Amino acid sequence: MTNLQFFQATRISDRMTGIVGITGENMFLIEGDDRAALIDTGIGIGDLSDFISSLSTKPLSVIVTHGHLDHAGGAGLFTDVYMSEKDASVFLAHQDQDIKKSYVRMMLRDRAGLLAPADFVPPRAAAFHPLHVGDTFDLGKITLEICPGAGHTPGMVTVLLPEERKLLLGDACNPFTFLFDPDSSSVEAYREVLEELAAITAGRYDEVLLSHGPFINSAGMIDSVIQVCDDIMAGQTDDLPFKFLHQASPDYAIAKAVTAKAGVFSRVDGGLGNIVYNKKRIWRST
Repeated sequence: MTNLQFFQATRISDRMTGIVGITGENMFLIEGDDRAALIDTGIGIGDLSDFISSLSTKPLSVIVTHGHLDHAGGAGLFTDVYMSEKDASVFLAHQDQDIKKSYVRMMLRDRAGLLAPADFVPPRAAAFHPLHVGDTFDLGKITLEICPGAGHTPGMVTVLLPEERKLLLGDACNPFTFLFDPDSSSVEAYREVLEELAAITAGRYDEVLLSHGPFINSAGMIDSVIQVCDDIMAGQTDDLPFKFLHQASPDYAIAKAVTAKAGVFSRVDGGLGNIVYNKKRIWRST
């Protein structure tokens, strides 16, 4: 490996470190008095386990928010790993090495050629521990509460850190939420999940954590994305065409017009959240 940095760490608080993987995916290390937890494992390039050991020596549990390759790709490096059983098929589909290589080429461009085969983590063979909404992880004076988040994938979870007053939304709800994939839910069903998440976490956080782009974003994210759902269901959207890797369809649309700066998409109208969705999967029954 030459001229590439696999991981970069940034201290978010006394208890939390944000980690950015080589293709720009965010991970989070949370340290309690007794144990540590890693949320997501990145694309699976480079030895994330060794990197985590340089940051914390506490016993470690790993929580995978969903089965996509850029979040579960490094799961094979760890022993105590939790993921929703609802994402088992998503995880298996994302073990396809051609998909992974296409994603890496898209993200790294010319730098992808600097990677050696040994830099790629082998797919995880061991089973995951099951992960359910309502589960808690007591790390010692800091707690992780597993909250709803399904939509982006069937088993997607979010994580509330009440002592930190932060809610990790990850890929579940953000400025460019992906809801177009065949594994994603309808907009109607997704909106119901967001309403449930908002009710469970109301008044318990001040900031949200995201899996791409800046680590921290506004606490208004959930309300903003719920409004985008409402606009989609009311037919009040801009519907810009969208394609991603091998996935393209005239039915895929960006709900609100965006502009891109330094690889980060933001709404032209100044709104906070957004959704890329399938125009044939707005309603639960379709």
